[in-house]
Amino acid sequence: MRVSLERPMYYRRDGTAILGSVLDPRGTLEWARLFERNLDYRRVAESTLPNGIRVSTVWLGLDHSFSAVGPPVIFESMAFAAELSHRDETKMTFLDGKEHVLAAFDYHEELDCDRYSTEAQALAGHMEMCEKWSPGCRSLPASTEGV
Repeated sequence: MRVSLERPMYYRRDGTAILGSVLDPRGTLEWARLFERNLDYRRVAESTLPNGIRVSTVWLGLDHSFSAVGPPVIFESMAFAAELSHRDETKMTFLDGKEHVLAAFDYHEELDCDRYSTEAQALAGHMEMCEKWSPGCRSLPASTEGV
C-alpha cells in the first residue's frame, strides 16, 4: 500500500485534520487519545432492529479512502447478524492444572458495511442500513451521543 505524505491520515469527528504525517507520530498520538477517550466519542449511532440485526455506525478517524482524491472517509456503518457465529476464548492452564478462560469474545457475522466522509452522511447511512435490513423500520437509532 502506498501512503501519501501530502494528505493527513487522521481526522477528528468533526472532519478537521489532525496535523502530523506518516513520519510525525504526533498525529497518531492525538488520534489514539481521541479513539480511546470513550465509546461515546466513537459511536455515532447503534440500533437493534426488530429482527435482531444490529446496525452500528462509528467514527474511525483514520482515512479509509486510501486515495488522495476526494474527501477523507472516516465513518463506517456495519450490520451484524442476530445469531452468534462463533466464540473465541483465550485460555491458560495454571499451576493448579486447571484451564481458565482469560478472555472471551462473541462474534456475529458481518452482513453489510458502508463508509462515509461526514457525520451527517453517516447518520443518514445508518438509517438507510436499518431500512435495508428491516424494511419498514424507521425508528431513530438507539444511541446518537455526540450528535
